Amino acid sequence: MASYTADEVWDELVALNVERRTSCEVYYSYWMAQQDLAIDPAELNSRFGETLALFRDNLTRPVVESAESRVRVTEFGPNVGEDATALWNELDMPKKSRRVHTQAMVKGDGFVIVLPDEEGNANIWPQISDSMSLLYSVVDDNIKVAGFKFWVDEIQRAGKQTSEDYVRVNLYFEDRIERYISKNSTKAFNKEFSDYEIYDEEGAWETTHSVGEVPVFEFNVNYDLDESRGRSDLADATSFIDAINKTFLDMLTASEFTAAPQRWATGVEIPLDPKTGEPMEQFKSGSHKLWTAPNESASFGQFSPGDLTAYTSSIDTLVEHLAFVTRTPSYSLMKTVQYPSGEALRSAEAPLRSRVSDHQIDFAPTWRDIMAAALKLNKITVSDDELKDLMPRWLPVNAPYATTELLEELTVYAETLGVPEEMLWRLAGFTAEEIEEMKEMREEEAVLGEEALAAASATAVLDGAQPEGGLAQDGLVPPPAPAEPPIDAGF
Repeated sequence: MASYTADEVWDELVALNVERRTSCEVYYSYWMAQQDLAIDPAELNSRFGETLALFRDNLTRPVVESAESRVRVTEFGPNVGEDATALWNELDMPKKSRRVHTQAMVKGDGFVIVLPDEEGNANIWPQISDSMSLLYSVVDDNIKVAGFKFWVDEIQRAGKQTSEDYVRVNLYFEDRIERYISKNSTKAFNKEFSDYEIYDEEGAWETTHSVGEVPVFEFNVNYDLDESRGRSDLADATSFIDAINKTFLDMLTASEFTAAPQRWATGVEIPLDPKTGEPMEQFKSGSHKLWTAPNESASFGQFSPGDLTAYTSSIDTLVEHLAFVTRTPSYSLMKTVQYPSGEALRSAEAPLRSRVSDHQIDFAPTWRDIMAAALKLNKITVSDDELKDLMPRWLPVNAPYATTELLEELTVYAETLGVPEEMLWRLAGFTAEEIEEMKEMREEEAVLGEEALAAASATAVLDGAQPEGGLAQDGLVPPPAPAEPPIDAGF
């Protein structure tokens, strides 16, 4: 591939980053329950101070975590995949991959960098999506041209007596890494390449690497072909979350004035305060208080307490819509939801299982490429034919339901209804690929069993004798059938 220079790729990389960063910041604010409220905060502050202004019902967590908790790499395939599994565990990737998946599901895209560590061994570093971008070839979008990363770093530069904040930028190419720094102290990223200079105070502003490709890898969820990037799992959720929070705040505000009974009085003359001219409060509530009035036509009463069920009903409706558009089980959002049977629960889980499966399909090729690059850095060559062994194996999408109840149910299917074994595997949550592999393993075991039986029989013949009970006693071959039925046949 042709070699590119920094000034050739800078503008496109920066534009990609700026475009992504805007949406990343929005969705991350919802993830952290720090989004702007869909109500005038001045109105809240005037009545409740800052108490309700800080209120957020954070439903983004269950929307994301219900899927993320099931997107788990368990291992890689056989042969070179075994090396990948060992490296995966050695680099603590079960934990790191969760961070990557969460970044991708919340922000639409996730990134990792694969490079040697200080000891020269392969390592995998999850990245914050806001600070990254990756440029692909316009001819083939599978070919990476360059990667970009920026961050703010506190540095004491030559000639300075104190540390100051500077923007650092790394550009990643297929053969090298170039390092830049803002010319002036700042925390704000400036787009223009002319605002940066080479950063060589760490020994070298440019270093080579042996990854063989741009060492930046990108994950996308819900990939949007028009936008050429992923789409957050929260993209369809934010409007409903805003409406839910607005309705909650309206309910809390209403309860301040209508939840407690409001009393009224007629035919009562209210004296005025001689100093202020304002009406004086005559009647105070209390268990030992008695209200009296000199006017015999005076009467007292109270209004019924305000009914807040309209608000709770609206919230329930909005949560149901949120569950539908995000493919999240209602029980993850509302504890009051109950299902009459395990079958009903699994039916309710179907949209979530579909979302989890979609994410597994999205993530698998990227993890394959990442592990191939990491193995290469560790001097383990991966051929084109061996790449298939690097496809990750995932936790079954309905793994949480491999419970005692499900196993008992499958036992009934097998023993009472005679359901075939392959169907039982499907009901247990194994994928089609896993089922095919299990069938192949069964066939291999059968062949090995026949070979072991033949070898044992041959050994017995060569020895010329068998121990008492022979092979039948050892469980290798069944005893010969009797020529005549037993005398005591029981009938």
